[in-house]
Formats: sequence, structure tokens, C-alpha cells
Amino acid sequence: MASPFFFVDKKDGTLRPCQDYRALNEGTIKNAYPLPLIGDLMDKLRNAKYFTKLDLRSGYNNIHIKEGDQHKAAFKTIHGLFEPTVMFFGLCNSPATFQMFMNDIFRVIITEEAILIYMDDILIFSDNLEDLRRKTNRVLNVLQENDLFLKPEKCIFEVQEVEFLGMIIRPNNIHMDPVKLAGIQQWPEPHTVKQLRSFLGFCNFYHRFIPNYSSIAYPLNELTRTNEPWKWNKLRTNAFTTLKDLFSSQPCCPNRKLVKPIPVHNVDGTPNQNGTITHYTLRPLLFGNKLTLAFLLVTSLGKEDIILGLPWLKQRNPIINWKEGTISIRQTTTATSLAQRTTKTSKPLKDLIPANYHNFIHLFEKKAAERFPIKRPYDHAIDLKPYFIPHDCKLYSMTPQEEVALDEFLTENLCKGYICPSKSPMASPFFFVDKKDGTLRPCQDYCALNEGTIKNAYPLPLIGDLMDKLRNTKYFTKLDLRSGYNNIRIKEGDQHKAAFKTIRGLFEPTVMFFGLCNSPATFQMFMNDIFRVIITEEAILIYMDDILIFSDNLEDLRRKTNRVLNVLQENDLFLKPEKCIFEVQEVEFLGMIIRPNNIHMDPVKLTGIQQWPEPHTVKQLRSFLGFCNFYHRFIPNYSSIAYPLNELTRTNEPWKWNELRTNAFTTLKDLFSSQPALLIPNKNKPFILETDASKVASGAVLYQANSNGDLQPCGFISEAFGPAQQRYRVYDRELLGII
Repeated sequence: MASPFFFVDKKDGTLRPCQDYRALNEGTIKNAYPLPLIGDLMDKLRNAKYFTKLDLRSGYNNIHIKEGDQHKAAFKTIHGLFEPTVMFFGLCNSPATFQMFMNDIFRVIITEEAILIYMDDILIFSDNLEDLRRKTNRVLNVLQENDLFLKPEKCIFEVQEVEFLGMIIRPNNIHMDPVKLAGIQQWPEPHTVKQLRSFLGFCNFYHRFIPNYSSIAYPLNELTRTNEPWKWNKLRTNAFTTLKDLFSSQPCCPNRKLVKPIPVHNVDGTPNQNGTITHYTLRPLLFGNKLTLAFLLVTSLGKEDIILGLPWLKQRNPIINWKEGTISIRQTTTATSLAQRTTKTSKPLKDLIPANYHNFIHLFEKKAAERFPIKRPYDHAIDLKPYFIPHDCKLYSMTPQEEVALDEFLTENLCKGYICPSKSPMASPFFFVDKKDGTLRPCQDYCALNEGTIKNAYPLPLIGDLMDKLRNTKYFTKLDLRSGYNNIRIKEGDQHKAAFKTIRGLFEPTVMFFGLCNSPATFQMFMNDIFRVIITEEAILIYMDDILIFSDNLEDLRRKTNRVLNVLQENDLFLKPEKCIFEVQEVEFLGMIIRPNNIHMDPVKLTGIQQWPEPHTVKQLRSFLGFCNFYHRFIPNYSSIAYPLNELTRTNEPWKWNELRTNAFTTLKDLFSSQPALLIPNKNKPFILETDASKVASGAVLYQANSNGDLQPCGFISEAFGPAQQRYRVYDRELLGII
């Protein structure tokens, strides 16, 4: 096999040798390792005043081609056939391989946000010269350790203005490179798709500097679609001219695109169609003599230059003079900072764990749990459907706070061995979502991978069946497993399938992560198997990583708890002491409050049910019905009441909110607010079954006498009729309720 060899002209008139590896690249498995997002790199330069730029000598040639693969990259010349022993420009995956190499050798310094690296370009920055020199020496030391060299003519040291990746960087400001903008006004109007793509390629590189870029460029982008006929008109001429004018103005402080748009609502709760926020920017704000960097969302709404939102006001806690209309930042001294700082004090483990379980105290230690899970026969397999095509994905940018959280996540999980660097040809997106406590939860979006995964039909327990086992119980102990899914390894050879892409590179999990298809089934199977004997004796309830132990007396409860702890110890599993509850008569489990002989809905979950706003979209309605369906066992004739609402969630059903649906919505909120309690059934006592049926659904309630001899519901069941069943006669529909 061989690839063509030829020369192309360089700007200085010399010739550049090239190998045409297109045919080879077409047959090469792609490496999904990402190159850094230039916008994310620029965001790290906040507060930077001094810069040093280094340029690596030999570039790709610093990397060997893997032994045995050299012949695949052979190229043919008039003087014979040759094969490279080092990596050449033009080879598929060369950028990914080189960026991975640079990221790995500089990982510690990159994590500290001390340098930017894009391929063979290195930018070191700081707010003072002394620190810049220290960082530069660290970088040079790493280069020396890895036998890498620099081009002195392209290196720039200790300056306050530098060109990097087509940007001119100064303290607190980023500009487009005027050299790149030279002649933008003389750019000729395109007459072919190729010429238009050339212009848009330039525009896309600098699009962050242009407000509403996508809207302005939309008429031009339309022409680049496949099979779109060429039709240049006045609308496209205006778009072309507007973009040239905007680029000529050379704005600074570019806008960044948000990972997810933020919807804006009017005062009456309706969505504002023109107010959706899609971009943010970082701007220095000067309050008196105090400079602060503000994270600002960009919107076209309102006439004010800046609106300081509640999150900013909470974080800075400024002094506001409402009479004079002024705002100032508080001056904080070391003494006040120390006074305001709170230290979390945690109790010793022996104080958290009852003495009866001190033989297993090591199971509650966090440090002991930070280990790689032992090999088990339950390794999680990712079995893909036949003809599954591996997917790459986009790389999400991140806010400064998210970058810090990402570095913490990667450092922690790399140390534990839960993830490792990857060269996978397939990748899933990585991003963060907000948790209730204001911290960030890392997420991998495995939707595409899950779509191509063969499903595991192993069932999760029915919550109703679990609750029925609690008859005659008076005392409870609840245990919460530490590390959850991470206790299960991913099957050898399947790890690369779950690779995820971050701004720090491509990584693959070695243990099971949340979001993977079949993870719940794999984990429930594992827990059911190791606790099979105890579960069979109806001594415990297990739902994923939650364990509930119960009994009618404390002595038996302690004996069962010790049995459970022994099984956990045998299987190298650990617990979270702060989430474990021992020997109580009331406990929250799976969204239920469990007491002797009674089950209630969790009042925490019901908080604000009366204030739930009336839905205006199917998505909002499904959110409400999702809550209702979880607790439907507590509500008599639930299916009949909810039927008008469920109708609206059908595919292709037009949205039509009317009085009937308003009544159903209000009735359900009132019923949930009443917080009914269910009796835990005793199979040794007689039951009374009461059924009813309407035109659209059947319902039933199961009664049993409580300790006072009064009938109390054990549960409600209701089911909507299908179109055929709705045509049954009255007595047939009534019988369906019994069946």
C-alpha cells in the first residue's frame, strides 16, 4: 500500500512536502480524543497580565509510529517507496495522538490553570512576572524530561500582548488578530458554494466576537446545504455585508455559547419567545478601586447595560444604597474572613454507629472504600446491536466553576482507577447539572450508546410488593451503600464503548457509571444474588443501593443487621454512615414514610404541591403526572381522575386545556395534599375488596381492619380502559374491576 507524494507552495515561496493520506484515512478507525475548545482556553486568561509563548520544534515528528504500522503510511516518490517511522502531518488521528501526549505530560500544570496547550503551541500566563517565571521553569523542566525542544525564533517571553491561536491577548481583553482581518472589507462576493464556505470558515473561527452571529449568517449557511440550489439574493448580500462590517469593527470580550439555553418567562408565566438566553460573557467590573470579574448572561431584553442578578448579589453581598442608587463591594479583612469561615465538625464513627455493630466499623470508613472494586461475575457488559455504528460527539464548553469541578472529578477518579485515558473511536458527551445543594453533578450523555445497546430484561422490584412485606414490623434500620454503581466493573474489552469526551481529553470508565443502559438491571441482579438467602426469608428489602432491615423486636433486628453487614464485608462493599439510620420506628424509604403498620407519602416530596403551576406544555404536564403516578396507590380512582390529563400526553394529540382538565389537575393536588395513610396488609387476616368502574377506568380499594378494628385502606388500584373496553356494558366494566 502507498500514498501519493507531492509539494505545495508556502507563503514565503518555498515548497512544503505533502503526503496525500486520504485513502488511508478513510479506512482508519477514528480516535475520538478531542482538541481543546479555543473559547474554553481563552476563558482561563482572567486576571492574566504577563505572557510567555513557546513553540515546539519538530511537532508531530516527536511521536513514533507504532511498531508494525509504519508500512501502512508508506508514500511513493519518483525516487522510490518510503515509509515514515515518526508521525507525519496528514495522518488520521495525528492531532488526537499529539494533543493526548501533550495533555498527559503537562496534566498537573494544566489542571492548575497555569498554561494553555493547543497542539505544539504553549502559552504560559500569570498576574505577576515572578510567578510567570516560576511557571515557565516548570514547563521547561517537563520539556527537558520528555526530550522535547523549542524554536527560539518563535518563542516570546514576558510580554503583555501576545498572538495565540489567531487572537491578540492583552490583560483582561481578547481581540481578533488584525493580520487575519486585513482585507476583510475587500473580500469579494462569493459566486460558488466553495467560495462561500471559505468565507464562512473564516467567520466561524471568530464567531464568538459577533453578537447574534447565527441569526445573521443563517441566510448564507442555507446555501451550503446539500442539494440546495444556488440563489444569491438581496437578503444574502445584506448578511454578507453585515458580517464584513462587524468583523471590521474588531470587538473584544467575546460571547460564549451556553451548554443549554435558558428560557425566559414573562410575569404571567408564559414563555418569552424572543428572550431565550444562549450566550454568556466574562467582563471585568470596577467598583471604586476594586476590580471583579463578572459572569454575565447576554440578552437582548431591556435597555440596561448590566442587570446584577440574585446569584451575583448573594456571592458578593455588596452594600446597596437604594436612596442614592449606588452599589459598592464590601472590604474584607483577614480577620473578618476568618470570623465568617465555618468549619464542619463531624462526629467520630463510633458515635455514629451503635455499639452492636462496631465489629464492622471499617465498613463505614470512607478511606477504606476508596479502592478499585474486586473482580466479580457481575461485570457490566455493553452488548451492542448488530450493525451498530460507533458515534463520536460534540465537545461541550464549560464555565470556570465547571472546569474546577471537572478537574476534581478527573483527579479523584483517575486516582481510584475508575477511569483511564482513552483512544476510543466512539465517545459520549460530558457535562454538569446543578444539584439541590448548589454543587455540580457530573453526567455522561449515553443516549446514543444506549440506543444501540441490547437491553437486559432483568426487573427492578415493584415498590408496592416491597411495602407489602413490612407487616407486623416495628423497628427499622436503613443502610446506604457507598459508591453505588462504581462497585461493579465494566466487562474487559467493553470499557472503550462508554468513553466520554471532556475539555481535558477522552476518558473511558473501568467501573459502571450512572446513565449506562442496563446499569440498574446489572446492579439489582448483583444485590439480589449476594443477599438472596436473607431476601427469601423476608428479612430485608433491597432496591438498588438502598437496604431496609426490619423486625418486630430490637433483638431480631440487630441479629439481621449483623447478617447484612457480614454479607457486605464478604463482598468488599462499604456504607455511608451519614445516610445510615439505626433502630428507629419511623424511616423514609423510596419516597415513603414507614411506621409500624402504616405507610405515608413523604411530606418533603409533597411540599409545594398546592403551588404547582398549571401546565402549559406536554413536557410540564408529564412532569406533574410523573409525580402523581409514583404515589397513585394512595389515591382512590386515580386513573379516572387523571384520564383527561393523560389524554393530552398521547402522540399527535393537540394541546387543548379546558375546564375538565383544570378540575382534574386541582382535584389531584387536593387529594395529594390530604396525605392519606395506607395500612400495611397482613395476609393472615381477612380482606375486603371494593370495586367501581366509570366509562373510562376501573378502580378498587383493598381494606383490612386495623388495630382499633376500623377498616383502613391497604392500597388503591385503578386502570384506564382501552377503546374496546370502554364499549363494554356497565356490569362487564364492573367485573373488570374485580379481575
